[in-house]
Amino acid sequence: MNEERFERAMNVYTGKWQMLPLQGWSIDDLTDRPVIGIANTFNEICPGHMNLRQVCDAVKHGICLAGGVPVEFGTIAVCDIAQSGYVLPSRDVICDSIELMVKNHHFDGIVMLGSCDKIVPGMLMAAARCEIPAIIVTGGPMLGGPAFNGRPKTEWTVVAEAVGMVQAGKLSKDELLQLAGTVMPTVGSCAFYGTANTMSCVTESIGMQLPGGGSIPAVYVERLRHAKASGEKIVELVRKNIKATDIMTMESMRNAISFLMATGGSTNGVLHLAALGNELGFDPDIIMNEFDRLSKEVPQICRIYPAGTNNYVMEDFYFPEEYQGLWNI
Repeated sequence: MNEERFERAMNVYTGKWQMLPLQGWSIDDLTDRPVIGIANTFNEICPGHMNLRQVCDAVKHGICLAGGVPVEFGTIAVCDIAQSGYVLPSRDVICDSIELMVKNHHFDGIVMLGSCDKIVPGMLMAAARCEIPAIIVTGGPMLGGPAFNGRPKTEWTVVAEAVGMVQAGKLSKDELLQLAGTVMPTVGSCAFYGTANTMSCVTESIGMQLPGGGSIPAVYVERLRHAKASGEKIVELVRKNIKATDIMTMESMRNAISFLMATGGSTNGVLHLAALGNELGFDPDIIMNEFDRLSKEVPQICRIYPAGTNNYVMEDFYFPEEYQGLWNI
């Protein structure tokens, strides 16, 4: 072995990547290629996260194509449907866990995979803390369920309506059970425009997810193309030294607030953007003042259930031009 290669090898074995050769990476891999952490919230209890193994594989593919080294690790994802009343603290646990992994293992960049209510905000907060190049890739919304009671498409909240119809004698118990088993027909975050899909789209509007990523349905192949492109983009961001804090400026925060108003997003967006602003060093009062100001200037221009209509779910938001009445209320 020549002296140059020996020195490169010792730099790896005694440096921050000393554990990666044990995972199968070569000395050459770790000498010139950026190492990208992938925080994956995949689990088998939350439907919004069931597809994240496949999404993660696509991200890894993109990282490798662009000349990076992908390194995956996991963190938690609590589903709000559980209705435990103790979900919000998970946002800070997710943020803390990603920060610990990034700062302990010194990744050159980070890709964060998540979908649901508290997970995506926690990842945005982690991106603000870690001050390295970062991208968020969401898993995407599920498709809508079958038509019911005048609604062309449904989602899981319609079950509560159906329970009332059973009590009123307008629906049989067998029909209720059939409906409950079909209103969530695929993996993905809930089909309506609740906090999960609001924050996924807000992440795009603030610049931390590639264009279009907030609304691509979980089961569409475009979701995988988007994930691969995100893997390629994070390597580019590392090489250009573009950090998350270079992207999440006050101007981009205003853009996210304007988007929230224009689309009638979840009121939890106020809570999460105020927390994100605090991580970025913006006084939460300033963020709240921006909400107040922009709410008077920006009209709602589209309607996705529950913001104004029962006719449209998230897959309609992905293809708005095909549906009359979704935009320009």
